[in-house]
Amino acid sequence: MNKKLIAAAVVAGLAAPMAAQADVSVFGIGQAEISNIDPGNGSGSSTVFGEYGNSRFGIKWSEDLGGGMKAIGQLEWGPKNMYGVQVDTNASYKNEAPGIYGREQWIGLKGGFGAIKLGTIHQAYKYAGGVHYDAFVATAIQARGEYGMLGGSFGQSGYISNSIGYYGKFGMVSFDATYSPVDNTDTGADKLRYSGSKGDMTASLTVGFQRGQVGVAYAKDKNANGTTGPAGPTNTKVFGKYAFGNNTVLAQYENSKPDTGDTTKVLFLGYQLKLPAMNKLAVQYGESKTGGIKNTYAVIGVHHNMSKKTSVFAGYGNMKNDATGDTKKVLTVGLTEKF
Repeated sequence: MNKKLIAAAVVAGLAAPMAAQADVSVFGIGQAEISNIDPGNGSGSSTVFGEYGNSRFGIKWSEDLGGGMKAIGQLEWGPKNMYGVQVDTNASYKNEAPGIYGREQWIGLKGGFGAIKLGTIHQAYKYAGGVHYDAFVATAIQARGEYGMLGGSFGQSGYISNSIGYYGKFGMVSFDATYSPVDNTDTGADKLRYSGSKGDMTASLTVGFQRGQVGVAYAKDKNANGTTGPAGPTNTKVFGKYAFGNNTVLAQYENSKPDTGDTTKVLFLGYQLKLPAMNKLAVQYGESKTGGIKNTYAVIGVHHNMSKKTSVFAGYGNMKNDATGDTKKVLTVGLTEKF
């Protein structure tokens, strides 16, 4: 039996006795999606049944230590090749054997000072605007990696392993940061999922107000692709959103600077409208510019919440690659269930 499956079963078995000593909860998401994808290169369209990294399960806990301090932790996994076809856009993940892979897995302490986490944790850049702004994140029409937002472990994807993380909120201001003091020895797809080489860091600063927020974020890949560059590639971004009535507008601008070569600049714009009967309309546009090449991303779609935990979504996406002249067209519908 797969060792990771054994580990998951052991953790699940331990959850019950742990509940007697701490506040323990089991959580998860299951998502299925059917998409018609035309890559726009003359090869014709195809129908794909799969999921884009949103499905997961895990446990999290919290124990009151007194004096305003708590012990906290989370262990989380996701399925590989859940529906028989691995549709992740990263080629290194394709055709993996069915199984599970680790997501966030950490322990920490929380108090008036904020929260400190140790282990494999989400990186600050990803959740500063980022995936929180994309109404269709982890679907076939998501913005990341499709010219609307930077992908990659130091963009809007992946986790930071071998890491120390800190999060603090003080009034209107929140600060989030991760730092990796040791090297990550993973290879292949695991190396892409879990960055965290010595010197890697991410940070974000967000100012919230009554109707929205503004902020900045930074990420540094000190050991890019297993080789240390002169300084290490960096990503920076500014982001913000504003709500009025049933309307929300969102914007994000990223600057990705490699050790050598052209800088990539990525713009994301979003508009969301709350509709009656728990429906939401979302329109998103993005531009990615590298040198003289500009690629574009455009999506329109809807979400319908059948309950607080079950929803369906449908949308259409158009992603144009100016370098090749190809325009990918995606029509998708999916079902998401939370527990």
